[in-house]
Amino acid sequence: DINPLSFVNPFSSDQKKQMEQMQQKVKSWKIIETLQQYFQITNSSIMQRLSLMFFPFLQFQKRSAGLTLDLYLPLMGHLLYVVISSFTQVFKSEFSTKILSRTIILSGALFVSQCVGSYLLSKTLPKQTICDIISQNGYNFFYAGLLIVVKPLKLGFFVILAIFIACSAFHYIQQGFLIVKQSAEQNLSSTAVVAAQNVMVMIMGAVQGVALALLVWVAAQNVM
Repeated sequence: DINPLSFVNPFSSDQKKQMEQMQQKVKSWKIIETLQQYFQITNSSIMQRLSLMFFPFLQFQKRSAGLTLDLYLPLMGHLLYVVISSFTQVFKSEFSTKILSRTIILSGALFVSQCVGSYLLSKTLPKQTICDIISQNGYNFFYAGLLIVVKPLKLGFFVILAIFIACSAFHYIQQGFLIVKQSAEQNLSSTAVVAAQNVMVMIMGAVQGVALALLVWVAAQNVM
């Protein structure tokens, strides 16, 4: 039997367009709300994160209580990296937009590759958002920016580089362990699953150290 009302469309074409526009607006609002959460920081949270980044070996889980991942510090770190690279070129009278753009492109490409690699490797880990992955990988720019400052001062650059690589890797690993632990408590994961996830976190932490060394190498090719 044919329903005589099956061909009746309760909405006009204009109404459909309005509904689609409203749906798009709702999606955009959700994206904005999600991003805002990663920029809701205070001076104390900034200092707390920086202390974890440069002293990740000291009671990390206790000191990170109540602290969430953010995008503010990674963004500022990238700006710091680019600005310090530019100033170094100016002081050496070698500034050019070509070198600056090359630094930005190479560091950006390395960062994107790092995030993609972390995303693929994190498939076996507790679910993380893209913003979480960007945040965890973006902290490396702070270390790299400071290393650019230290290099001309001849203050044991390679010793400081080794320390920063260790800090970068350990900070990532400790943050990863914390995420795995919280997920295990919520989902009652088995010991074997937690152990496997922690091993993956350590591998990704080692990648962080390599990525930092590459960021410094990119800067060295252009400004150091």
